[in-house]
Amino acid sequence: MKAGERQEQTDRRYHPLLLWGVVFILIITFCSIAMEAMVRLIAPQNLSGTWLERKGGGLLVNRADDSVRHQFGPRVVTYNLGSFGLRDAVLDSIGKKVLVVGDSFTFGWLLEDKHTYVHHLQEMADSKYGSGKIRFLNGGIGGSGTDSQLRFIEMFGDDIKPDAVVVYLNMDDIGRSIRNKIYAFDGMNETSLTVLPVTISTYEKLKGMLNDLPFYSQTLQWILERSHLVQLIRNILSRFNRNTVDWNLERTIPDPKLSSSETASSANVLRADSVQLGKALFLRLKNWTDQRGIALLVLTTGFFNPNGIKDDPTYYFTNQCHEFFRQENIAFGDLYPHVLGTMAAGGLEVMAEREKSLIIHNEVHPNEEGAKAVSRASWPYIKRLLAVLVPADG
Repeated sequence: MKAGERQEQTDRRYHPLLLWGVVFILIITFCSIAMEAMVRLIAPQNLSGTWLERKGGGLLVNRADDSVRHQFGPRVVTYNLGSFGLRDAVLDSIGKKVLVVGDSFTFGWLLEDKHTYVHHLQEMADSKYGSGKIRFLNGGIGGSGTDSQLRFIEMFGDDIKPDAVVVYLNMDDIGRSIRNKIYAFDGMNETSLTVLPVTISTYEKLKGMLNDLPFYSQTLQWILERSHLVQLIRNILSRFNRNTVDWNLERTIPDPKLSSSETASSANVLRADSVQLGKALFLRLKNWTDQRGIALLVLTTGFFNPNGIKDDPTYYFTNQCHEFFRQENIAFGDLYPHVLGTMAAGGLEVMAEREKSLIIHNEVHPNEEGAKAVSRASWPYIKRLLAVLVPADG
């Protein structure tokens, strides 16, 4: 058989395969477009990118040097992240650096960079001391607890080199610290903690492996911010990945079969563990800052009453935290009386209206006015902190 004839037979064999391949691609493309149109029409999604990633030991942090779109209904914002995932911050050697850590309230969930309360504190400092004297670094991470914030400081603090650390304590920070299991009590020593390996789900491991592929993260980000269909698939996968709540500190496992007296005993252990864990976390943070000669300030966000009565790990701790911080010489300020609590005397209805005016519609996070209220309430405490860093004549 001549070479030309063999080539002709080969072509005849592969032409149908090539044709079916093209047909298959066209069908997939058409179906994808049709499904995209259907999702947009029937179940439109919030088109948001992703900005969280796992770092050494499994800690969830903001992805460094990135810009991400976040949407909630008609509200669309962009998060600009710099070194170490710090928001709206340039990390350089100019001025005294104040590292601010907290959860999504501090990060500025659904707020533009210029509307977060950390940014407002920067503007206040610039107005009082002049531009460049003080640099506020927003280290807020959505979904973080006191444990995550402490671990972030331990992992990256020596590279960031702050002159002061401000912690915004929020309504679920100790509860998250129990669920996250980043730290555990070191034996029977209730003031000493040891770092535990973070348990990462199979979904998170797969996601991390894919993110490590060249251009995958950028490509996925581009698609997530534009495709309702892909966003829907992402949301479904995320729901499957959610962990069940576990109020367990490796000391007691609440059992629904327990008698009422045994259940009360278990609850008392949880209360004691919540208080002790909160104390141990802040003592560990104080030890870190003291060793480096760094000022430390703890503030509440002002959006919960730390003295309120609630069966919750964070409230167990905050009910007693005033005396603890005083005894340990940790500067502390409760912003609740100056944010939500300003209308407490007017009763529940007035309080509800006050809260409504300070949070994003159909959300729980501070809106632009809420962020301003937090920054104004914070400023007297922040001024005392800055007075140590920047002399009055400087």
